[in-house]
Amino acid sequence: FVEMFVGVGASRVRDLFEQGKTHAPCIIFIDEMDAVGRHRGAGIGGGHDERE
Repeated sequence: FVEMFVGVGASRVRDLFEQGKTHAPCIIFIDEMDAVGRHRGAGIGGGHDERE
């Protein structure tokens, strides 16, 4: 999800869920979600360094 431009990764996730809504009922499976985010309390910036 780290992209060259800020917001590209977040936009792709929004698009994925929009596709899910149009193809309902469906299941969106995201493998290794823990690799995307940070641990709670890690860092001062609140987790918004290069991600939107």
